[in-house]
Amino acid sequence: MPINRGPFNALVDDDGSDLVGSIWNKAAIQSVLLDPTDAACSTNYTTVGVGVTDVVFDTPSAQIQYLRVFPNTADITIRSLPSAPPLGTIVIMQNIANGIVWLAHNAPGVAPGTQLSNRVTSGPTPLAVGGSAIYVREYEGAGWHLMHHDQGRAIAVPYGAANYNAGGTTWTVPQASVVEHSYFIHGDTVRLRVNLVTTTISGSAATTLSIYGWPTWTFKDAAGGAAGTPGWTSLSVGGAWGLMQAYPVAANALGFIRPDYAAWPNTAGVGYFGYEGTWRLL
Repeated sequence: MPINRGPFNALVDDDGSDLVGSIWNKAAIQSVLLDPTDAACSTNYTTVGVGVTDVVFDTPSAQIQYLRVFPNTADITIRSLPSAPPLGTIVIMQNIANGIVWLAHNAPGVAPGTQLSNRVTSGPTPLAVGGSAIYVREYEGAGWHLMHHDQGRAIAVPYGAANYNAGGTTWTVPQASVVEHSYFIHGDTVRLRVNLVTTTISGSAATTLSIYGWPTWTFKDAAGGAAGTPGWTSLSVGGAWGLMQAYPVAANALGFIRPDYAAWPNTAGVGYFGYEGTWRLL
């Protein structure tokens, strides 16, 4: 951001008569050089608490803004940043509490020039505790462009019995059986991980086991209805292990089938399920 030249422009040159001209002393040096330089190079910080969706900070502002986002009692969704800062202004955002910060892409209803533009466009981009994001204001009316994103750590999906479904078959997954059910975004890809132990499959035969609970992104591999197969998993049925194939069944769910498309056998508390796969997101 250019240094404010107002104080400099107000100076008057000596014409040689010693009758005109600005006095150059420490006060003038401070107001003409030091203060404008400090303002151009400084970093301001603002704390964002629960309930804030459209962030406001003082303008005209420093070239760099640091936002400390504090989701201590509930998750925070940030939809916009101010439109007034000069072009090239950088915002560094960090989650400093245990809740999740959700960065909404092109949120509806926000003022033009304040919206966030993320790499993942089909859903929000998350920050776990310690995660950070850097936005830059590129040009008038374009809003804020995501330059850097670090989620911080994997985010666990809250437990729900309905997250584990087998169609007409009953798939029982107690909370104690969930070792891990998480996601981690890097760029426009997401790593999904599931580790389940001592689950039970019972009832009529089902060919697909479905796992829900991830945010409602759109898998790029599934665009146009094509099934993506970027990862493999394995299930223990009485000690026997076999590979399985993953494909999207909903915006926040993956289905798992056996390579021979056979039905899943009943397992009385001995079903072990492990999966890790990386998916491109729209």
